[in-house]
Amino acid sequence: MPWPIAKTRAAFGELGERGYLRAFMALTEPEGGAPEESMLRSTWLDVLGTHAAYVGEERRALEAGDQAFPREQADFASDVARADFLDGVEPEPAVAALVAAAEECRFVLLNEEHRSSRQRAFAHRVLEPLRAAGFTHLALETLNEEPAALAGRGYPTMTSGTYTRDPLLGDLVRRALALGFVVIGYEAPVAERLPRPDDASPLDAINRREAGQARRLFDQTLGQDPDARVLVFAGRDHIAEAEAGGWTPMGMLLARMAETDPLSVSLLAMTEHADRVYERKEYRAVDAAGWLDAGPVVLRNADGALWSEAPEALDVHVFFPRAGEAHGRPDWAGLDGLRVPVAVGDLVERARTAAARDADGSKDAVGEGREGANAGDQGDTRETSERDQRDTWETGAGGQRDTWETGAGGQQDPQGSNEGGGARPGGDLPSAAVASESQPLLVQALLTGETAQPVPVDQAIAWPGEPVPHLLLRPGRYTLRAVDRTGRVLAEHAVEVTR
Repeated sequence: MPWPIAKTRAAFGELGERGYLRAFMALTEPEGGAPEESMLRSTWLDVLGTHAAYVGEERRALEAGDQAFPREQADFASDVARADFLDGVEPEPAVAALVAAAEECRFVLLNEEHRSSRQRAFAHRVLEPLRAAGFTHLALETLNEEPAALAGRGYPTMTSGTYTRDPLLGDLVRRALALGFVVIGYEAPVAERLPRPDDASPLDAINRREAGQARRLFDQTLGQDPDARVLVFAGRDHIAEAEAGGWTPMGMLLARMAETDPLSVSLLAMTEHADRVYERKEYRAVDAAGWLDAGPVVLRNADGALWSEAPEALDVHVFFPRAGEAHGRPDWAGLDGLRVPVAVGDLVERARTAAARDADGSKDAVGEGREGANAGDQGDTRETSERDQRDTWETGAGGQRDTWETGAGGQQDPQGSNEGGGARPGGDLPSAAVASESQPLLVQALLTGETAQPVPVDQAIAWPGEPVPHLLLRPGRYTLRAVDRTGRVLAEHAVEVTR
């Protein structure tokens, strides 16, 4: 097992939902430095990007993705946007157009980049409209739990799946169950995904996986209920509906089995990158035209069909605006007002105070709180800590990290260094009191009543020397807590979030 995967599994295996920061930091500070061998370096950056998304570090996730699988620049954007491309198309708001296009469909196939939460946020936006339109099932490639057990509990745990550990995807499962969806997983069995001695090429194992996914999807939906309508959330190119070079994707096989034409929606290609050389020319043209100012769009051709870069394989592409910032988070993370910003600066301050007192030998680390009645109130506080200080962090020049805007001078190193300033690994071990101020903390929100190692509803890193980002929460009762990289809960309190 490659060490990046082993490190993250160990962190979650030992600490459960308290292990996110340990896993992320183990990847940003690889032992012996960044891997040089090409395959291992790509694996490291891929896993780093995935875990950066889990803890709300979307910019770092984008950068890791660009570096994990570098492409030839000539295949992507030039310095001149394709203005001529715009002549034959018109933009439409993406959610409304997709719901309308799905009116007669049994399957809607969305894809995601595992290293980004952006597509998971968009899935939230179509979930309720599709349920209202009669969709019955939500199918997730990543889910490995029996539907009955998941439905009975009502929320995903840290062992329900790999990518459902992303709070946005975990909360998609939560919302889907609450809306009445049957939530299923459909990954092919391990035996079908592994290479076999008699395989003629690596494609044989890949195609067995695609076939296994299609079969499990069909068997659990239309195979049981001919009236089922299914929203599928798949990884990357599995949703494609056409063969390519001997590869037979799940989307194509599912269409054959179900004898129906799914709506395949790409959420990957037409979006921003940390390095703009990797952005499609079409994307840059739409962005430059101002068509993304009001939110994600699809394009409609003059003949009325939805535009696709590869219409034989994918029905439509969604174009996403460049991310802005709101409350220290990417603006799309608020889900168009579905989630409310909740300030956690006081919680972080109490956690740092508790850590400093603990490090100085004081056992009086309990802060004062009051019962919270809304998103701005602070609830009763219980703070705990252990006597354990680990690796140190320093703030860089100016104490600020790059903003969500991209461009020259706005790149971060995926190992954690940042020439432009901000928190980064390094330096000698400071005094215990200083260490308590120079360590990152992970602030998490857990729904009251969820006790079996639940996936947090939201979380974000509070970096030393920087403004503390807000958490983004739907109305409800929560426990908010601040956790250090060793998994210690340094401070927590209850809060009720209202509109």
